Amino acid sequence: MKKIFTISIFLTAALTAFGQNQFFEFSNLQTNVWGDANYQMLGRADVKNITSDTLHVKLKRYNVDVVSGSESAFCWDLCYTPFTAESVNSLTMEPGIVKTNFYADFFPNGNAGLSKIKYCFFDENNMADSACIMVYFYSSPTGVETLMYADVNSVSSAYPNPATGTTKINYTLRNDAHAAKIEMHNMLGAKVKSIELTEKFAAIELQLSGLEAGVYFYSLVVDDKTIATKKLVVTK
Repeated sequence: MKKIFTISIFLTAALTAFGQNQFFEFSNLQTNVWGDANYQMLGRADVKNITSDTLHVKLKRYNVDVVSGSESAFCWDLCYTPFTAESVNSLTMEPGIVKTNFYADFFPNGNAGLSKIKYCFFDENNMADSACIMVYFYSSPTGVETLMYADVNSVSSAYPNPATGTTKINYTLRNDAHAAKIEMHNMLGAKVKSIELTEKFAAIELQLSGLEAGVYFYSLVVDDKTIATKKLVVTK
């Protein structure tokens, strides 16, 4: 455990140094992502235009060092497949605007190890107006069953996914956790569900009736801090 903690501190420090720039400010970072090698993993960040100009922002993904057999994708204006490295469309960002719809998907496909993927945001009219962040995905062979009994805050991938009607999610909370909830947002960042968690570990069933078909994101929030975010596809 000490070894993992040391690595996490190093990666966070490296990200902070890498993310400093004069065009974009990144917040709510989930860029050191730990998870089961058999499940999809998800990183994210909020992106703010800190210039005095309106920018038309596109995103490009670079696989810096990726475990063999794994795949990566991302959502920006749309959610793209692993075969797309650059967003097709741009998002208009006025000065001071914050976009909350960047998500970095990673699919270990059962392969354990550390993968490093760089995501660069740039103005399509002036590529010099750009900034990049690195997302670190550490996939391990640890199963959800093991995590359920560990003293950690964690949330599983939803199953089934894609889902119609209902889906289930496992979660576990640290003994010192006070207030916890699952929050679900649509692609525009609007909250569509919020479920208070009262047990230290359990499986909950999400009712999806009333939701439009599409891509959603659910987050485990513990003591007002977002711990992890994962993607859910709702079908009809």
